[in-house]
Amino acid sequence: MKGQHESMRSGLGRGAVEAAKTHNIRVYVSDLGNSMSLADFAAQYPRRIVDAGIAEQDSVTMAAGAAHRTGERVYYATFEGFSKLAAEPFEQIVRRAKLNVCKVGSHVGLQVGQDGVSNQVLNYLSYNKAISDTVLCPADWVEAKQMTVKLANVKDPKYAGPATMSMTRAEVLTLHDDNWEWSIGKGEVLRDGDDVAIMSYGALIEPSLGAAALLEGSGVSAAVINISSIKPIDSLLIEQYARKTGLVVTAEDHSIDGGLGSSVSDVLSERYPTHMRRIGAEKGETGSPKDLYRKAGFTPDAIAERVAGWVEIRHKDTTNGNGFEPRKIAPLVHD
Repeated sequence: MKGQHESMRSGLGRGAVEAAKTHNIRVYVSDLGNSMSLADFAAQYPRRIVDAGIAEQDSVTMAAGAAHRTGERVYYATFEGFSKLAAEPFEQIVRRAKLNVCKVGSHVGLQVGQDGVSNQVLNYLSYNKAISDTVLCPADWVEAKQMTVKLANVKDPKYAGPATMSMTRAEVLTLHDDNWEWSIGKGEVLRDGDDVAIMSYGALIEPSLGAAALLEGSGVSAAVINISSIKPIDSLLIEQYARKTGLVVTAEDHSIDGGLGSSVSDVLSERYPTHMRRIGAEKGETGSPKDLYRKAGFTPDAIAERVAGWVEIRHKDTTNGNGFEPRKIAPLVHD
């Protein structure tokens, strides 16, 4: 239900069940089917799911074979820290042959917490962008379900071919109603604004919305945009808000290098160079998700403080002729 918190993985499970009603999909797992919320799918379609055990590279290779034989969508689902082990066969077999395999990885970013640095996989977008034609990061379970269902329609060229989907471990805020529809390659304006555009996905959507609310109290109008389709990316929307606000900030539970910030920077460097700043993880560390988010500056207060400072700098800089006047931001009021 909209406004409640729920695991993105439930969207994968529900989406697989729905997609199986109209498409001959297959699912491969590596000993973590239940953890990936695929128990209902396994119960309803036991002949369409294969547990290959703790053998990630073999799982992807078998998924590729199934996709080649059937021509249908095949999903390979496990934790991202393990699916990373299958990146090589995914690139060499799935990508080169343009097979309809979607690699779904859960448990990404600092939200993994006490599982440690090796399981946080802070560079998941860096390598997924390199090995896949489609790279997705849902904002909630509804979007994860929509992505799962639509990727099954491989007769539509937009949804065919190699794909990856990355999801956080924690339950996240449900932003959408059940009847909402996702479109590949399109961003989503969750909150409009004129002074700065905060672009995010996944677990940092909720803190970004909280930061925008804090900034509003200081007279800063912040847009928050969900960029869940990392590749293909919504270049037109990114350019539109760069022109509108003169300042773009990306916020992501990912290494500050190689993620959404890099993709948005690529777009702006070619279409509309403007002020841009990135918020991301500088390093992995073991600890509770709450403590790690606080240290990384991923809380609403921390994001708002940094954005307010960047808005001031943007308005002081008139060298690019953008017409923005110098401006002093009022102190933020924290709860």
